[in-house]
Amino acid sequence: MLMVLKQLFAVISQLMYSMTPPHITALFTPSANTHSHNTRHSSQGGLQLPRARLQYKKRSFSFSGAALWNSLPPQLKVARSVSAFKNYYNQEYIHYENTS
Repeated sequence: MLMVLKQLFAVISQLMYSMTPPHITALFTPSANTHSHNTRHSSQGGLQLPRARLQYKKRSFSFSGAALWNSLPPQLKVARSVSAFKNYYNQEYIHYENTS
């Protein structure tokens, strides 16, 4: 399960650095693009959650990916590159994989 999360975070981090195909990029909207207000959520690299009324939608890649990305600490979301993101992720979360 944690390996799946790591892979999901890697895909989302690539999305944030414009390294994904357009059909994947279209699934996510950065919070900074939704309004002109400067909020903590938008300045910390958050993603807008798509509207989801049903559990079916809440299990989708676009909803769960955005929700998991938003749950990361701000210093991880604003990493300057995908490799920096992966390094920080491994330093912070590697102990969870070792205990599983």
